[in-house]
Amino acid sequence: MKAQNILYGDRDDLKELRMLLENQSNIANNLTVMNMEKQKLEKEALAEEKLMQDNIEFTVKKRREQIVSNFDNEISKSQDKLKKVRNERGKEKDKKIKKRIQEETKDLVQENRNIKEEYRTYMKQKGLSRWWDNKLIMSLFFPRTPTEMLILMAFLIAAVIGVPVMLCTLMGNTFWLIKTLVVLIYMALFVVIFAFVYRFARDDYKADFLEVRSKQAIIMKNNSRIAKIKRDIRHDKNEEGYELNKYDKEIKEIEDIIEDIVNRKNEALSEFEKSTRVDIQEEIYKRDIVSIEDKKNKTAELAVKIKDYEEQQKEVALNVSTNYTAYMGEENLSLDRIEKLIMIMDDGKAETIGDAINVLKTM
Repeated sequence: MKAQNILYGDRDDLKELRMLLENQSNIANNLTVMNMEKQKLEKEALAEEKLMQDNIEFTVKKRREQIVSNFDNEISKSQDKLKKVRNERGKEKDKKIKKRIQEETKDLVQENRNIKEEYRTYMKQKGLSRWWDNKLIMSLFFPRTPTEMLILMAFLIAAVIGVPVMLCTLMGNTFWLIKTLVVLIYMALFVVIFAFVYRFARDDYKADFLEVRSKQAIIMKNNSRIAKIKRDIRHDKNEEGYELNKYDKEIKEIEDIIEDIVNRKNEALSEFEKSTRVDIQEEIYKRDIVSIEDKKNKTAELAVKIKDYEEQQKEVALNVSTNYTAYMGEENLSLDRIEKLIMIMDDGKAETIGDAINVLKTM
């Protein structure tokens, strides 16, 4: 700038100012572009870095799951085989237990058969049908055990209360007098039949029935002994007599195989955590880090350039503010206004920049 006061400057000073403002604009534009490019590179680097970490985690997880799955499949096969052998052992043990029960109770079972045959022959001799040899008849007329007492009570409740109620329900809206008549007829028939059977059993053949009951008491006692023998055999922990050694040996072999697979699985997982995981991470890192580092380096280079341009922008802004703004005013420091001022001076309408500004104000 030739003059200390720009207002006294000439056309060349305006062109110099125009170049300065163009440079300022270019610097601002370049800063905008570089900042946008820097933000873009930072986002891309961050996204690629996250993608790399996600890929590492996914791959590590997948490889670990594959190891676990392979070992678990082998464990599952062995467990299925173990379950099968244990089932076979259980069936064989049940078979041997039944055989042992049969062997240890055969005398009592045979005795029961003989007693039953004996008292049935006796009944036949006395003219009593096998029909009388049933649990209900004995419970109704010669109850002895708590179970038989319950059977008697249940029968009487059902016959005296249950059946009348059922008859009334089935008759629905029938006149109450008819319902009453039906119930009374039923009760009369029940009393007559029950009294007849009671007299037959308790009076006419009481001694014979008591003889049969004495025989049945022996059978019941034998059945209790049989039940105790069965219970003791089933709760007996000693399995030496069942010849299950081959199953136990096979079960032990399979259990050892499962234990070995589990140990090898744990070792494989431990090795995976110590070494394989690191190898996977390094493999993916080496593959993907090149692009990430390239973007980071470009970002760093742009940061240096941006800093340099920002310094230039500051110097230009200070220059414009110090040497031009104070004299010309902010409103006259646009490129459009400078062009108009140059045109005024080119037309010879003004000698100085100050005169050109005054002419421009009048236009």
